[in-house]
Amino acid sequence: MRDIILFLFFIVPVFSQNWFQSRLIQKQLDMAVEHFNEDRFATTETILNKLLEKPLGAYESTAKILLLKTTYALKKIDMTKEIGREFLQLFPTDQYIKDIFLKFGDIFIDEENFGSAFRMYIRARTLANDDEFLALIDERIIQTIQLNIAPEIIAELLMVEIVTDQRTICTLANAFNDIASGYPDKCALTLYALHPEQVPVAYYDLYEKLLRASYEPPMSTVTVGVILPLTGDNMMAGNSFLRGMYKAIQLINDQDQKIALIIKDNRGSAIETIRSVNALESNPAVKAIIGPISTTNALVAANTVQGKNIPLLVPSSTQDGLTSLGSNIYQLNSNLQTRGKTAARYLANTLKLDSLGGIL
Repeated sequence: MRDIILFLFFIVPVFSQNWFQSRLIQKQLDMAVEHFNEDRFATTETILNKLLEKPLGAYESTAKILLLKTTYALKKIDMTKEIGREFLQLFPTDQYIKDIFLKFGDIFIDEENFGSAFRMYIRARTLANDDEFLALIDERIIQTIQLNIAPEIIAELLMVEIVTDQRTICTLANAFNDIASGYPDKCALTLYALHPEQVPVAYYDLYEKLLRASYEPPMSTVTVGVILPLTGDNMMAGNSFLRGMYKAIQLINDQDQKIALIIKDNRGSAIETIRSVNALESNPAVKAIIGPISTTNALVAANTVQGKNIPLLVPSSTQDGLTSLGSNIYQLNSNLQTRGKTAARYLANTLKLDSLGGIL
């Protein structure tokens, strides 16, 4: 009896202390969640950072995932990425891993890297373990599919995915690309490989839309090559340009003729630009090349198409003398010399001015 009393004498204070600490941590986490839900993100971040200064035991992963969502809401993207990487390293089997991939997908969407976003969302869906999260991720995937995911990324996912739902979603992404490129017959063949009962409920409307579009007769298609930096340092500008092209094409493609794109990622590299130009020029279906967007790579592309018949449309370079490299090179953005001539004509013919002062 004396030994039992001594044991209780030592264990009860420890138990009480652990219970008190646990309740204190839970209270602070609840407070952080309340502030987060009220969009008081700076306050949430402060609470969580102070909380994470000491070991939290079983509560640590919860605090870190809330901090990740908070830093993302505060647009601290680099910090969000770092927290996510650290989480994957420290808690590789945690229930919140799916939320990491979801947030990484959101970051890639913000950076207009839609292929990587699609890859992250599919990974998150594989880990989904409740209906609420599944609805959330399916909504994002459906929106991302309609941004035209690169066929290479879809093929990569189909190679490694073994779950029927995820394979079906990738097939729907391929079918959407078929329709966007003006090939309803190809879309019909893609969808033929699917059984309707395999399509997840959230994707019924997309499946129906694609089936209806596959019944339409094929249109005559003009194929255009596009060279852009979709990865690398200038990827945001490249993806933004491509997204604008897709939006414009959607307005045009309801006519009798359709424009299809073959997209090459030059990664901002001169060597990749040369390879892309040569690959597109050797394809008899390609009628013209648009890009690149940087002045340096535009010059590289212009030199590469010299003596060839394919037109090169340079969208953004203002470099003087670029079009003099070949009769098949066109600048969509006027060079400085042309702008000067246009300004002078406007001053003389429209404003009726006979003199001009300036600083150069």
